[in-house]
Amino acid sequence: MPINGKNPNRLQEEFYESLRREKEAREEEYRREKKAREEEHRREREAREEEYRREREAREEEHRRARKEMADMRREFRERARERDEQWKRITGEWGSFTNDEGGMVEYEGVAALKDLPEIGGMPVDEVVPSLKLTKKGREYDGYIQCPKAVVLLEFKRRLTRESVQKFLDVQLSGFLRDFSGLLNGHAYYGAVVGATIDPDAEKLARESGLFVIRIPANRRVEVVNNQARILSAKEFAE
Repeated sequence: MPINGKNPNRLQEEFYESLRREKEAREEEYRREKKAREEEHRREREAREEEYRREREAREEEHRRARKEMADMRREFRERARERDEQWKRITGEWGSFTNDEGGMVEYEGVAALKDLPEIGGMPVDEVVPSLKLTKKGREYDGYIQCPKAVVLLEFKRRLTRESVQKFLDVQLSGFLRDFSGLLNGHAYYGAVVGATIDPDAEKLARESGLFVIRIPANRRVEVVNNQARILSAKEFAE
């Protein structure tokens, strides 16, 4: 019997069709929501991966720069050491060599004590070298302190007297400055007198002459009595 003028079978079909369309609409909505969530998760994952990639690249770049800086520092140190060696070879190769004098017990005691000296006159100490002999002029020196851009010639005495300071000024120091100072371009030259005991008038003369004064007593605890010296010039000692 028709209901509202429609066949019951037709109404049933329309009802099931309506349910089917509603189901498909819900499934489509769920599919779109799922796809949207997956897309959002994908973008978040890619953003995290991109952030991690940038951080990793930043760390790798930082490590690369640190390695490069360290390599540059090592290369600069080796280059500076090589240049210093070559500069000194220009002296020792033609005129003599660094020697280990058997009579230099005072010098070796002094050099051993100065090995731990971190700086002198505000200049970092690279090396303390004993007994320098330059045979061209028959000159012999107790040793020297090598700084990055300076050389400090040393005179060691168990007892430092005014006479020993004056002799160092008049003979060893003046001779070196006259004959050899031009060989180490770009370096400043200083003098230093070192003694286990230092006479007051010796210290006074050394200070007035612009020399470093260093005391090394029996316990070998280095005391830089005068750490304010001046750069010496060959013109001061012109014959």
